[in-house]
Amino acid sequence: MKKLVLFLSLPALLFIASCSKQPVACIKVSKTSVEIGETLNFESCASDASNYEWDFGDGTTATTQNASHSWNTPGVYIVQLRVTSKNKKKADRYSVAITVKGYTRYITKIVLKGFSAKKPDNSDWDGGAFGNPAPEVFVRLTPADGGGDVSTPTKNNITTADLPHTWNLSTQNIYLSNQNWTIELRDDDSLGSTFISELMSTWTTNLATAGSNGVISLTNSSGYSLEIHYENRQ
Repeated sequence: MKKLVLFLSLPALLFIASCSKQPVACIKVSKTSVEIGETLNFESCASDASNYEWDFGDGTTATTQNASHSWNTPGVYIVQLRVTSKNKKKADRYSVAITVKGYTRYITKIVLKGFSAKKPDNSDWDGGAFGNPAPEVFVRLTPADGGGDVSTPTKNNITTADLPHTWNLSTQNIYLSNQNWTIELRDDDSLGSTFISELMSTWTTNLATAGSNGVISLTNSSGYSLEIHYENRQ
C-alpha cells in the first residue's frame, strides 16, 4: 500500500514542479524611436510564461502574447511586459524605453464659416432688444481636465454676410493638450458687468489628434460650421 501511494504521488509532484517554473520576461521590438501615430509591434520572447500583461506607459494595456501600439503625444514611454507562470505564483518583468518624436499643436486661428441666424424656435438671437437682432458671437474651448478654458474675442452683430469670420490666435500660444475638448459657439448677452451667454452650437473632440493638414473642421446638421487651424511645433 505504501508503494502504491508513492507511485501516485510522484507524477503529481512532477506536474506541480513543471507548472511553477520561473518565467523570464523578454521583449523584441524592431526600433525604439517612432513618430506620433506610428504603430510599433512588440513581440514577447519570454520563456516559461503563460500570462502576459503589457503596459504602454500612457494608461493603455494589453494581455495578448504579442501587441501593437501607437502614441499621440511626443515623449519617452516606458513599455513594460509582466509575465507570470501558469498558476500566476511566479512573475518577471522586462521594460524598454520608446521615444515618440513629433510635434505639439498650437492654435493659429478659428474661422466661423456658418451659423443659423435664428434660434431653434425661429426667434432672433438678440430679440431686437438693442435694435439689432444679430448675435454677438465668440468661441469658447474647454479641456476635459478642467485646466482652464480659452475664449476668442466677441464679434458683435454678426450676420451671414460677414462670413467667413476669422479670429487670429497665433500669438496666444494656445496648446492643444491630448484630451477631449468642448468647443462652443456662444452668443454674448452680457449686460453691464453681468456676463451672460447663450449656447448656439457645441462639439466635443480631441483637438490634439483630430483633423489633418493643419485644419480641424467642425460642422452639424443645423448649418453651423467652424474651422480650428493649428500649427505643429517641436
